[in-house]
Amino acid sequence: MQQNVRPFFRNVITLGFFCLLFLTPPTIANEIKTRSIILKTTSQEIKLVVEVADNQAAREKGLMLREALAPMTGMLFDFNDLKPVFMWMKNTPLSLDIMFIDDRGEIIFIKEYAQPGSLEVISAPQPVRAVLEVVAGFAERHDIRIGDTVEDIIFSNN
Repeated sequence: MQQNVRPFFRNVITLGFFCLLFLTPPTIANEIKTRSIILKTTSQEIKLVVEVADNQAAREKGLMLREALAPMTGMLFDFNDLKPVFMWMKNTPLSLDIMFIDDRGEIIFIKEYAQPGSLEVISAPQPVRAVLEVVAGFAERHDIRIGDTVEDIIFSNN
């Protein structure tokens, strides 16, 4: 009887190992990338820590279902090229300021206080390289305007 128990436990341990190996989600691939960016206005430089959405899945999820954002944080959507970009607030319970940025890092359009959950399409009047989302009121509090710039590795200003 004892001889049958050892192979049984060895098989259970082996099965458990393979379950952990193959059924565990690939956390490394799903990790959220973060980095610091600098937002330059005419009177100040503002350092933000942003999550970077630089692939289709991350851009589609964005800040959906987030209840809050920490101060001085946001999400930078990198579209890898200049292109027309259309955003919305579906499944996003917090109000956001949305800044559309060209390939030089210049802010070309700002939508302040985007309505939570809205299906309204929000877009810039011309193609953009990236979009920065921050908590609503951020642009007003920091006097951010069209023409201000964002410094990051994806823009030609860096």
